[in-house]
Amino acid sequence: MKAQPTKTILIIIMLIAAFFRLINLDNFPTGITNDELHFVLNAKAVFYRFSDMSNRWSPLSLRTIPDESSSELPFLLISPIIGPLPTNLFTARLPFVIVGLSIILFTYLITKKLSNKKIALFVAVVATLNPWLIYTSRTSFDAPISILFILIFFYTLISQKSYKILFSLIPALIFFYSYIGIKPLFPFIIILSSIFTYIFIYKKKFLKPLLILNLASLVIFSSYLTKLSGTSSSQRLSELYTPNHSQIIALTEQLRNESLQSNLTPIFVNRYTVFAKYFTDKYLNNFSPKILFSFGDPAFHVTMWQHGYFYYLDILLIILGIYFLKKKFPKLLLICAIFIILSPIPEAIRLDPNPAYSFHSSLQYPFLFILIGSGLYYLFTLTQKIKPIFIAFIFFYLYLVLSFLFTYFIRYPIYHPDAFSFHQRIVSNFLIRQVELKPKNKYMVITSEPDFALKSYLFYSNQYQPDVYDNIANQYRQGRETLNFKNITFTKNINSIDADDIDTISIIENKYYSQIPPTNNQIYINHILSKIRLFSILNSTLCQLENPNKSIKVEKLNLNLNELSNQDFCRNYLSP
Repeated sequence: MKAQPTKTILIIIMLIAAFFRLINLDNFPTGITNDELHFVLNAKAVFYRFSDMSNRWSPLSLRTIPDESSSELPFLLISPIIGPLPTNLFTARLPFVIVGLSIILFTYLITKKLSNKKIALFVAVVATLNPWLIYTSRTSFDAPISILFILIFFYTLISQKSYKILFSLIPALIFFYSYIGIKPLFPFIIILSSIFTYIFIYKKKFLKPLLILNLASLVIFSSYLTKLSGTSSSQRLSELYTPNHSQIIALTEQLRNESLQSNLTPIFVNRYTVFAKYFTDKYLNNFSPKILFSFGDPAFHVTMWQHGYFYYLDILLIILGIYFLKKKFPKLLLICAIFIILSPIPEAIRLDPNPAYSFHSSLQYPFLFILIGSGLYYLFTLTQKIKPIFIAFIFFYLYLVLSFLFTYFIRYPIYHPDAFSFHQRIVSNFLIRQVELKPKNKYMVITSEPDFALKSYLFYSNQYQPDVYDNIANQYRQGRETLNFKNITFTKNINSIDADDIDTISIIENKYYSQIPPTNNQIYINHILSKIRLFSILNSTLCQLENPNKSIKVEKLNLNLNELSNQDFCRNYLSP
């Protein structure tokens, strides 16, 4: 295949990938989670004052934001894009679309380096259409950033020679500080990648720069562990299982108490065997067909619950890919195996019984793309003389792709609206409209998460600007139980409500209903699929619902709230 056609095909593939990731990005996902707002609004803060929203942190400190437990660098990395743009669902996800496209590109480059251009193009096609990469590229989570820089690190490592190898230390540093879930794997990634490169790429040359790279990486890792004590990151260490963890010890005692007395009990039931079973169960569950192909994770914001991270036909392609690479490109198969085997470890040592393999095992996905793409290329070569077979396979594969897209765009927003906090978006949209109508009134939002409610309002109203930075920072430093923005109070304190005060418009989360007396001037935000009341609104002047439109059907809802008139917004999303 000539160079120019290859570049042209790759450009077409990337344009198709961009289309799948950008189309209707301002509405799908239908809202934004608290974790995503953490990254987006703190990236804004970095752009404004080179600090976080509380003005207590520097992005160059290589520490986590105080009282937070996420990664250290994503805010700085995305701030040049997030910072100057208005806050909306499109701009919040735009940096991550770029990350997703870059993952495709560097997966292509690694495959091309270790095999050939044709196979690399097939891998790029697979990555373009993959559910996991489409889904995560349309969210604002940090794990894909780390995966991208792992790929850049590895590509730099296998592409450079002599002391230029040390340039790979830069992406290594970035991927280490971009996602807390990748940190346990950091020394393994560096050491195993170096051994692979030394033996198979450099043919046992350039040992000194590789040793320097590994020594520097160990210094980085050791320094990080030393700084953990007393920081917010140390809280995450308590989420990791070890044989000495209190829960492992307690479970060991429980299992012994449930056993007959025997001299064999301490041999077969001890904290090491209990830990080994827990680790093995969670590790192997990563490769469960239910996780990978049919359902995804139990964690609601990292899966659609009705589709896995791959297509069913990918099972066949993985098998073909392993067979083909073993015969033709065993080095590529080996590095895929290394990274795939490493990837479930962070989840396997995590305390939380509800796994999130989509993020914590995210290292595996680019290398599974390589296996699938290689299998597709091998199937293509096998069916050259019987082309209808390959055409039929592609037809069914594209049907699965369209089925995934149908589920994502048409069904997912309705059957699971709060995966991305859609009802919080409705609350914020109501507030924006009501404040515009009655700017001098007082407003009260009673909620279990005042911080999330404030962030959502700032995000959807695009009011987190330099002129309000100091006000927000001062409040965050004092606590987050009650927060004020202009004439709006966000609080957990139900006693702040005065039902007789008709000049205060109040929004009350459902868990607090029983603590307020019923009034006539009360409307509700209900769950889309049911009449379950999620929020109560007192004294609203925005919505007049004496004769609500009962004929609105769920399938006809306009999820682009900004397009709706006040009347249509009230009819669609509020009830008397």
